[in-house]
Amino acid sequence: MFISGSIASYLPKGSVSLLYYGARFMNIPLGMFAVALSSVLLPHFSRLVLYAPRRLQFYLLEVTKLVTWVIIPATIFLIITAEPLFEFLLNGKATPEQIHQGGVILILYLVGLLFLCLNKVLLSMFYALKDTWSATKAAALCASINIGCDLVGMYYWGADGIAAANSISAIAMSITLFSLLKVKHHVNFHAGMYARFLMRYVIQILLCALSAYAVAQLGSHFLPAGTQGMLADGIGYWVYTIAVAAGSIGLLFATRKLFGVNVYFLKR
Repeated sequence: MFISGSIASYLPKGSVSLLYYGARFMNIPLGMFAVALSSVLLPHFSRLVLYAPRRLQFYLLEVTKLVTWVIIPATIFLIITAEPLFEFLLNGKATPEQIHQGGVILILYLVGLLFLCLNKVLLSMFYALKDTWSATKAAALCASINIGCDLVGMYYWGADGIAAANSISAIAMSITLFSLLKVKHHVNFHAGMYARFLMRYVIQILLCALSAYAVAQLGSHFLPAGTQGMLADGIGYWVYTIAVAAGSIGLLFATRKLFGVNVYFLKR
């Protein structure tokens, strides 16, 4: 982030601030969930390495499913509210073009959010295996990819390219860590089982999103005429949007078994 910010300092005024705000919004689910989860799982992984190393494959799959289950809805919510977030934060302090660019930057950061969260958990597994050297090599490789993509992205797309570089390096980091786990420690990732889970979950999300949208549209028609304008912007918009999002998450949790979306950690 320091190097990306330094490179962005050569861009037009305001670019560094937009990148900073985009990264901070993206870090909310990353810090609240992925960092906390990786800290909790580290001693559990360490115990598995000592007493049941073959179970690491099972937990690798289930942790990936859990991270996916939590992060995809959070990503969708932030993508939908990306521009309104910047408008709420920078209203009167930035131009409409900068507010729009801030929303685009946040969306480009969010492309790599799932992989950034997975990387936190994967690194905990390497630490439990007492293999810090592989984690260091993977981090160094992906930092180099990030810097190279920063330079290319800044030249062709400005601040948007720097945000995209962060996501590209996160994806490269995940691929590298999964590969090292398989090659060096024989911990295989069951990609077929994960693909089946992901397909069912995407179908569930689509149907729940359509239901939430229908309820939101229906509910807005029953509001008093004087209050409907409050939902377009300001606090009213956020209260209504967060309420719909919370209801959608509850619906995802309640209907997960109907769609065959089984996550080991949600059963406990």
